[in-house]
Amino acid sequence: MLDGHCKLQWKADWAMRLIHRNTAFEMHGEDLTDSAHTVRDICKVLGVQPPLLMKYGLFTDITGHKISKSKGNGFSLDQVNRYMPEEALQHFMFNNPNRTSRFYPHVSVKAYDNYIADHTLLDRAQPNNPIDFFHRAPTHYRRLATYQKMLNIFTACHPSDIDTAYYYLLKHEHTRHDIINDNAFATVVQKAFTYYQEMIAPEYRPFLLDRYAAHFLHSISAQLRFFDSKHKQINHLQLKHIFESVETQNIGAPYRTLYACLFGEEHGPRIVEYINLLGTQAFCKRLDSNIQQAIHDREYGAMKNNEHASQEAFQDSDTANNPAKIETSNQVNQELKAINFEEIKVRAEAFAKHLRANSESIAESLSGFECYNVAIDEIARCIEFLDNIEFNRSFLNAVSTALLVIFHLINQSTRRPASV
Repeated sequence: MLDGHCKLQWKADWAMRLIHRNTAFEMHGEDLTDSAHTVRDICKVLGVQPPLLMKYGLFTDITGHKISKSKGNGFSLDQVNRYMPEEALQHFMFNNPNRTSRFYPHVSVKAYDNYIADHTLLDRAQPNNPIDFFHRAPTHYRRLATYQKMLNIFTACHPSDIDTAYYYLLKHEHTRHDIINDNAFATVVQKAFTYYQEMIAPEYRPFLLDRYAAHFLHSISAQLRFFDSKHKQINHLQLKHIFESVETQNIGAPYRTLYACLFGEEHGPRIVEYINLLGTQAFCKRLDSNIQQAIHDREYGAMKNNEHASQEAFQDSDTANNPAKIETSNQVNQELKAINFEEIKVRAEAFAKHLRANSESIAESLSGFECYNVAIDEIARCIEFLDNIEFNRSFLNAVSTALLVIFHLINQSTRRPASV
């Protein structure tokens, strides 16, 4: 009609670009399945052989929900590069490309271990082994250590740097075998250690077992620094002597107290070995730093608890001295009880069903105000919220409470006589 001098809507635009470029093969996400049908229909009308359109599954977060930048629930490419060896990513991408896959940091562990399991079968002429189809075939020999095994070692020993991590890995047969016989395995170790540092270690915050712990630990640190000025390394008897020289009558479990502050749990690697590995001065520096962090966390927690208790006391006192607030609170509670959540679920289900059936026409009707694709995405989010109404129950109760309180406060202000 305009001799091609026009901008088509994107579904038709996609089809015309494929035809113009004589594209033979095109991949698309499962969210574009309807658009792919449109491409085939347009090609049929124009008498053109449609390209082979391959649908691939989308990635979702750990709960199975669509990955969203605004929610921050994704597994970024930067994280993938830091945690997942290339061969593990190839293996993960090969399996079931048509199926929606959950994609989150812990996938790195499972993906590598699944890859190792298939790699061990290469020499058995297993048919359709995924590794046979890799774009870049691995050149390393059979590996014995799994990603999970390395993480277990790191979690038990709490290495503070990569050198300490290697020290503990070399103490185990499988990891020692791979480190010695496979130069490329160093990349896997680095990625596993990075995963440990960023995803596991932050969960182990130092804490003090009791109110005497900080003084006891500072004394241990001071004694170790003094010992280090005369000796290069420490042994079990010398450490025991240091513990005995420090006042411990108020400390029920000296070693557990030390572990709790160092590693955030009441057990860990052999402490003498750990001190000699880090060096006494570095060990004392870490211990002193952890003591300060534990004290800060304890004081901050107490402050937050006191603040919360004060707010509750103030609210109780304020409500007790304000009849209007008592009335409002009672009315809100009664109205909340009157809400039938089962009825809300039924209505939400019906509304979600209506949105699914009419999402295209709704998006078209909004095309004058916003992009069609944006409208479709927003409708999908609404449907997701309605489908998961049970999981959003606490959120709905909070919103309902806030709206009811505002409603009653407005009513009270409009009924209140004007001041003279």
